[in-house]
Amino acid sequence: MTERITIVQAARNYGQRVHDAAGCTYGDEKESYIVHLDDVHNVLEEFQEVFMYENDRWNTRAAAYTHDTIEDAQQTFNNVKDATNVEVAKITLAVTDVPEENRLLRHLMTLPKTVKDYRALILKLCDLKANSGRGQQSKNSMYRKYQKEWTGYKRYILTTAISRYPNEINKKVFDELIYAVDLSHGYFRRPLK
Repeated sequence: MTERITIVQAARNYGQRVHDAAGCTYGDEKESYIVHLDDVHNVLEEFQEVFMYENDRWNTRAAAYTHDTIEDAQQTFNNVKDATNVEVAKITLAVTDVPEENRLLRHLMTLPKTVKDYRALILKLCDLKANSGRGQQSKNSMYRKYQKEWTGYKRYILTTAISRYPNEINKKVFDELIYAVDLSHGYFRRPLK
């Protein structure tokens, strides 16, 4: 247990250090980027029972702190691996955006590689909830864009892809996570039973 907590703490320290060094800030208020990383981790911690295997829980919780390091803080797969472990680096790489000419193409090129790793898929959902939740609270300029992307294509891709992982994912907890992401995006549907 201590080793697993240590990997999450190591990932947090690493994520904060490299984002600070790269001058990354979060939101319209230009907060320290650790605010976003903590938000993603907290969502993941709340829904961690979505994973059937404990190692997936801890590696993905660590990846909550490294998920933007490659695309935003000029880190590499090997940098992430050296700071954490190879599984955390794989999850991080799977959610890292593919460079493209616009936001839509970037997402449409990235999501297929994200859904190939169920841990990355869950992490992406937690990232979306964290972004939209904070955006909704602070009236962030990106919130409307998040809403359109969720209802336009992200929801369909991510909820459809999960069927590939019946033995790795707790479907009931997954449905609760989707409901939470829906609510944070203002996407209202029938409540869970």
